[in-house]
Amino acid sequence: MNTSLTIHRRRAALLLFLSLIAALVFSPGLIAAAEASATSGAAAKQPAKRSVVIRGPELTTAGDEFTLRGRVTKTPKRSPVRIEYSVDGSEWKFLWRVSTKAKGRYSYRTEIGRDIAVAYRAVAEKVGKRKAVKSSSIIVIGVLDLPE
Repeated sequence: MNTSLTIHRRRAALLLFLSLIAALVFSPGLIAAAEASATSGAAAKQPAKRSVVIRGPELTTAGDEFTLRGRVTKTPKRSPVRIEYSVDGSEWKFLWRVSTKAKGRYSYRTEIGRDIAVAYRAVAEKVGKRKAVKSSSIIVIGVLDLPE
């Protein structure tokens, strides 16, 4: 069997395994929350509330920059959004504060400096009568060498 193909398959399996472990560490209540929201018929009838989402890559090469981006609904332009991170399930730490642009969009460029999984979330801060809201977390895995 081709040695480089074997190495590629092992790396892919390892990355999948790390993704699953990171998801369990950072989001233990994710399944319960999904089931609760799926079974809640009353929530669908209520008017939409302010919300925030965050997106980013699942994998990145350690040391390379990547962009976290998202959107806050029902918010004025230039509203503050706090980007926070957590490593190994530790408490959330402040990373940076950005401001929303048109249509509530925001972005922030960052990097992971070593071979590690990091959870990120966005917090749309209180603006006037609009309450602060937190996004779900996303996990970005930085690896020293991505498979080709």
